[in-house]
Amino acid sequence: MNTIRLSAVLMGLSFFGCEVSKTTFDAPSPSIPQVTTVPADPYLGHKPIEQGPLGTSNLNHDSIAQVSLMPQAPEEEEPYRSRRRMDLDQLNAALKTVSGGLEWEINGENQFEALASTLGKPDFDTLTQEDLDPSAMFLKFLNDASRDICFRLVEVDIQRTESTRVLFHLASPEDTLAMEPNAIELNMVYLLKRFHGMSSIASCEECEEGDPDALGNEFQQWVWLYQAAEHVSSSPREAWRTVCVALINHPDFYMY
Repeated sequence: MNTIRLSAVLMGLSFFGCEVSKTTFDAPSPSIPQVTTVPADPYLGHKPIEQGPLGTSNLNHDSIAQVSLMPQAPEEEEPYRSRRRMDLDQLNAALKTVSGGLEWEINGENQFEALASTLGKPDFDTLTQEDLDPSAMFLKFLNDASRDICFRLVEVDIQRTESTRVLFHLASPEDTLAMEPNAIELNMVYLLKRFHGMSSIASCEECEEGDPDALGNEFQQWVWLYQAAEHVSSSPREAWRTVCVALINHPDFYMY
């Protein structure tokens, strides 16, 4: 029995030895450093960086390396910004400028100051930042201000000298479009420059006679507005008053 057991053990050992001799262990392949070239620096040129497997760097971190001292150039901003409306102080000053000193007043009280809280001007108690949205309430009060100022401007302008007039700067209160079309157009050019800063509009003196589109479609729309107001009211004064109200209520006046 012992002989049989010893024979079995010897046979197992011989079989295990054969299997071990047949087994092959794959040795890891030596790592090959990868060389990556960094983008060229305008001040340092470029320098290769050796990287080992798994992206590890073979550089000595204790060594001194050159770095660029110039900051990255900022991204170029768009050459425009969103339009915003004037605040109440700017609007009040603009109305005084274009009208020759008139303010929106009722019984001697400036209404932009009286309605400051209603129109969103900060009191630095409950409100610290002015609301500059062109809301429906703002447009309503702006329309009231334009009608008040333009109504008085017609009467005041007649009393002024020709050089200081606003609505009748280059056309008299009696000039009609049928009688003095060139004077009406010149006066309209002046008002658009004064109220909207539209200095790009050419002077009618540079236009060829008989060319209604020489000043552009936008300008012709303002002339059409004057023509329609004059036709309805049969009064050049009322027509210029209508133009005055429209100029103030236009976004080109209260937004920048």
